[in-house]
Amino acid sequence: MAKTRKPLAILMVTIPIAVFITLQSQGIGVFSIASIFEPRKIQVSTDLVRTGLMMTQSASNVYVAWSGSNGNQDIFFRASNDGGKTFDPVVNLSDNLGRSVTRSMASKGSAAYVAWVDNTYGNSDVFFRRSTDGGKTFDDTMNLSNSSGNSGFPAVDAEGPAVYVVWVDATNGNDEILFRASRDAAATFDDTMNLSNNIGNSESPTVMAVGSNVYVTWHDDSDGNFDVLFRASYDTGKTFTPTINLSNSSGNSGFAVLTAAGSNVYVAWIDDTLGRQDVFFRVSKDGGITFEPAINLSNSEVKSTFPTMDADGPLVCVGWIDESMEMVMFTSCSMEGSEFREPVRISSGKVLKSNTIHVEGIGVYATWVDTSTAINGMFLRASSNAGSSFAPAVNIAVGKIEAASILVKGTNAYVLWSDKKCNDEECISVTVNAYFSRSTDRGLTFETPIRLN
Repeated sequence: MAKTRKPLAILMVTIPIAVFITLQSQGIGVFSIASIFEPRKIQVSTDLVRTGLMMTQSASNVYVAWSGSNGNQDIFFRASNDGGKTFDPVVNLSDNLGRSVTRSMASKGSAAYVAWVDNTYGNSDVFFRRSTDGGKTFDDTMNLSNSSGNSGFPAVDAEGPAVYVVWVDATNGNDEILFRASRDAAATFDDTMNLSNNIGNSESPTVMAVGSNVYVTWHDDSDGNFDVLFRASYDTGKTFTPTINLSNSSGNSGFAVLTAAGSNVYVAWIDDTLGRQDVFFRVSKDGGITFEPAINLSNSEVKSTFPTMDADGPLVCVGWIDESMEMVMFTSCSMEGSEFREPVRISSGKVLKSNTIHVEGIGVYATWVDTSTAINGMFLRASSNAGSSFAPAVNIAVGKIEAASILVKGTNAYVLWSDKKCNDEECISVTVNAYFSRSTDRGLTFETPIRLN
């Protein structure tokens, strides 16, 4: 079975050193800061308000990064070159006078690539650094956006020597999706391309590469409502096909998740056309040239949100959370995205968050954080039969868990989470720690957690 190109894994955590205000309307949040720092309205999902921890894995290398306080806010990084058994010392990647916020990371073999947003020069820019020796040393910082307006929300992916970065830029007065490509392992980058290039606001970009193909999604309100848009490149990012409107509905659609396997491209998103919020899905089996009709995966009488997705070989799985009197987490899987099985109920509780899914072969791994009680918990359920059924939940960690994520490679499962500690009775002053643990038996048992920061 051909190995799937995995999307970069991003764990988004509430970090107290950045203050965010979010309002909910039809499942679309109003984020009261542009990029990260300047006050204006920008559309983001509630889950995108969480920012901080990231993890990616390639061969025996496991890389983690987070944003934390060091007098100001900086980006910190640690690498493991032995499959997560031990980690090298902490590296401060940003180390400047501005505030830096972690956003995206990718890896390929011994190369690690990290992009973040920084306001050192007065406006927010997208900065980038690479390591070519397993995270032991890093090249000088690049300012990839380097514009007069605010830039933010970068996403990164890598395939062979090619590295691709997309982000949101507000220099022209509206939010545009910009793109840069490198074909020499990020030693140099091509000129910036404007992929959206319209009068509306384009936000929440994702990028994924398979071979010489590059796929980008985002949502845009040029036609009055938000739609999920898609473009593909078949020449390592030199040129792109015309934009495809994947949702094309009368309601608001957005916050797409993207993955690919071979010539199959999968996109899932949320849509409120039916008067509630549902999770929709489309598949392309010809590398993004054409797409099959949209499928309403959740099709629930209540609000469905926080889609998460992964694929390996022919197996693709989508997860989401239904919200009513309680929150219920579901997962549904399909072979090549044409017919999905009946959704499996993974968990329920008053407050569930940070739901993630990972597919490895026919193994499916779902993680989440349950804050229904005073003591939060991070949980894992695993399936060994392509998501038809799941083993009982494994409690990986307890405490004031903010968010969690998982990656799986062979028999190893890697989990990353944050734990918040209140330093006073009102919880105005808090300490957030990042933890990592691995399992060598496909998630049945986990080793003693490693505190990363």
